[in-house]
Amino acid sequence: MFCREGKQEGARKGRNSHHPLLAVLAEAPFILHGWLRSGNTGAARGVVPFLQEALALLPEGTWLRTVRADSGFFDGNFLDYLEERALPYVVVARLTTTLKRKCAGIQEWTADR
Repeated sequence: MFCREGKQEGARKGRNSHHPLLAVLAEAPFILHGWLRSGNTGAARGVVPFLQEALALLPEGTWLRTVRADSGFFDGNFLDYLEERALPYVVVARLTTTLKRKCAGIQEWTADR
């Protein structure tokens, strides 16, 4: 999050900051895509259209190894989008009581290779 001072365009009352979304290519020294959002925006808001735009900007022949995201992006719509397109991903999830219970109940594991 980037703070800003004064009454700048797009600032929201009580939260004078930006909440950016960035798509970075790990092997390259540049940012592929970015959105500068208001500081009161939730992390996952707009992430699917953002990722669609970022993927469209990838140079032809670029191999996408993994989409990585922190727990703010642990969102059903985002995960569905990744699954539907068979995109490899790692998304952090908060280890809640419900999640612990569901993991403990898994009877069969399947290893992707």
